[in-house]
Amino acid sequence: MIFFHNKLLFVIKSFFNKLILNIFFIFTKKEYRNNDKKFMKEIKILRILNRLNLGGPTYNAVFLSKYISSNFKTLILAGKKLKSEESSKFIADKYKVKIKILKNMSRSINFFNDLLSIYEVFKIIRKYKPDIVHTHASKSGFIGRFVCIFFPKIIVF
Repeated sequence: MIFFHNKLLFVIKSFFNKLILNIFFIFTKKEYRNNDKKFMKEIKILRILNRLNLGGPTYNAVFLSKYISSNFKTLILAGKKLKSEESSKFIADKYKVKIKILKNMSRSINFFNDLLSIYEVFKIIRKYKPDIVHTHASKSGFIGRFVCIFFPKIIVF
């Protein structure tokens, strides 16, 4: 029953991801929708994960990044895993998806480290200039949404 429940949640989340991207295409300029490659603007997606531990969010982010259309460029940010957890870096390596580890972001709440991770994400967003920021959990969701207050043109979900 738990497996079915997790599978159902994954299917529902994938459906809403596709729905949001389709809505994004409907309300954006023609240059995003034009099939002619020379006029196509590359859409940059920044995915933020709490940590790179072995589990569902890593698979979700890696598969969404790997199998999305070639019009999209993706970068995944992830915090440190706990010492008691297995790393899922091998999943990203297997599918050749680029992941950047944030050295100050971790599962536990630490005011100083959280401020440093907010600053790290701010610098990365300023340099990478994503069109979409996709967060995958509560802490990464807070950090991603908070930083995007300073970048009003970015779509966050």
